[in-house]
Amino acid sequence: MSTSTPGPGGGGVRPPFDPVHRPGRPAAGPSSATQAGTATRRTPTSPAARRRPPLWVLIVAGLLVAALGVVAVLALSNRGGGVVPEAEVITLPVPTPTIEPVVRTPGTAFADALPSTVLQYALTELAPEPAVLAVGALEGYRLVYSDGGAVTLVATAGQWATVEAATTAAAAAVAAQVATAAAGEGAEPVTEGAVLVEGTEVGRYTLVPRADGTGAITWTNQSVVLQVDGPVDQLIDVHTAFAL
Repeated sequence: MSTSTPGPGGGGVRPPFDPVHRPGRPAAGPSSATQAGTATRRTPTSPAARRRPPLWVLIVAGLLVAALGVVAVLALSNRGGGVVPEAEVITLPVPTPTIEPVVRTPGTAFADALPSTVLQYALTELAPEPAVLAVGALEGYRLVYSDGGAVTLVATAGQWATVEAATTAAAAAVAAQVATAAAGEGAEPVTEGAVLVEGTEVGRYTLVPRADGTGAITWTNQSVVLQVDGPVDQLIDVHTAFAL
């Protein structure tokens, strides 16, 4: 049995899988399907994907959160909520002499109590001081200290019968130093303060600078008057370290 294929416009049976063409709706070819698939893969279809913020926004937000955390910690620390580290205290070694002090013969209790070393200075001379005895002291001495180099301190020490007599003698000694300093130009102001022994005031000190960088510090300790002459920038330390 023979089968004939109808020509265009003819009737008969359509070949198998022959697409049906309808007016106004062109058939989709393979290229159209491929383009549609590609378009589908490139276009986000998930709502979460459409709402995801850019990466830089997330980074900036993280930095802001970290900064706020640091500010909060500092605020709590300033309010006493944090632990404040203790300040480190560095103590420098006390200077010591580079030379040996002069050998001393035993004397009175007052003379023997006068120190042989003060910081980096060592005693090189010790002798009675007539000028101190002349103003009413029971005992008076002149002491010379050296650092082993060019720096020298000259001290006088006297002991009076009463605290009142010692205070009067100290005031006269300070007045003489002030008059000497006033003779020069550019001297620093006079400095005064309390002499403390184990937290108790036992007298007063007066530092009188001179224009040449030297000066004299005079102080009382009960009935004792001491005066040290030397470099003005070292006199406070010498006074503090002078053991008597």
